[in-house]
Amino acid sequence: MFPENPSMICCRCGEHYSIDHSSFDVIKSHSRFECPSCKYEVTEHGSIKAFFNFYPRLVKSENELNKSGIYIINYTIGELMKFGKYWLLKQQLEFQCSSCNHNWLIEFDPDTVEYKNKPKSFSCPNCSNSPASKITKEFFMSLNQVHDSMVNFVNAQWDLFTPIGFVPPIKKIQHKIYRNEYKIN
Repeated sequence: MFPENPSMICCRCGEHYSIDHSSFDVIKSHSRFECPSCKYEVTEHGSIKAFFNFYPRLVKSENELNKSGIYIINYTIGELMKFGKYWLLKQQLEFQCSSCNHNWLIEFDPDTVEYKNKPKSFSCPNCSNSPASKITKEFFMSLNQVHDSMVNFVNAQWDLFTPIGFVPPIKKIQHKIYRNEYKIN
């Protein structure tokens, strides 16, 4: 579900770009990255470090979750107070069990998601298939950290849309002050 190289959408020009995992250490050390098209910088120091520290852990823990027979197959995306910022908070995550093909939903709420604190409670509600506690805890803790840090990015939006097959609403993501300078069709 989550690709090895995260994609961002520039809030100035609307460019959709991937950040290669090989550049994560440089990004963390400089606490910045920029849109390759218009050079709009993202400089939220702590949030950048957290995002690029935890994103590889999220990808790895999702792979481990898959190996244990639990797959995240979909999620819903919500808009933060009509500001053109999109997130997973209070949205649904859909999982599938490979043992019985049962799908189920949970609500994503980083403050109350019980699975990072009580990982043994995460299992298929139909057949009780569950990943190891360490995998569950790592997945939900990493998702929480990546999500929380991404919300603080002012000049870029983490592309949550493409992994689930949606076209990003680039016009809504673009900051209004740049709409005349950077036209988006």
